[in-house]
Amino acid sequence: MKGAYAAAPDDGVSALRHFFASSHLAAGESVIDVAGWTGHEDPLVTIRRYIRGNGSAGVHEGCD
Repeated sequence: MKGAYAAAPDDGVSALRHFFASSHLAAGESVIDVAGWTGHEDPLVTIRRYIRGNGSAGVHEGCD
């Protein structure tokens, strides 16, 4: 492991992070809030990574 908190692709941390973000977005949580919680400065990064396959879940009007 490179650092104390480095996540390997096979250790489940990435899957947990994806589940967390996707679940909150599908439940209608603000993209901006989820972006902040996941450390994304740009909410578009969050949209591209976590809304795939969820249709418009979590995307509120005004977030193009």
